[in-house]
Amino acid sequence: MENADDVFDARILAKKLKEEIQYRVRQYSYCIMNNTKNYKEWLEEDYERKLRSKISKMFAAKM
Repeated sequence: MENADDVFDARILAKKLKEEIQYRVRQYSYCIMNNTKNYKEWLEEDYERKLRSKISKMFAAKM
């Protein structure tokens, strides 16, 4: 919220975090070792979905 004027700007900024999310998931996946490509993809999608949801909730509470 500090870096965006509205929810749409915040979502654009969140999309720019895609590489960082992928890196974190890769690190996490390495830690648990036994995972599949599908699990890694699901984890990335889940993280991004939760981020978008949190952004929406924060901006809704602001109004």
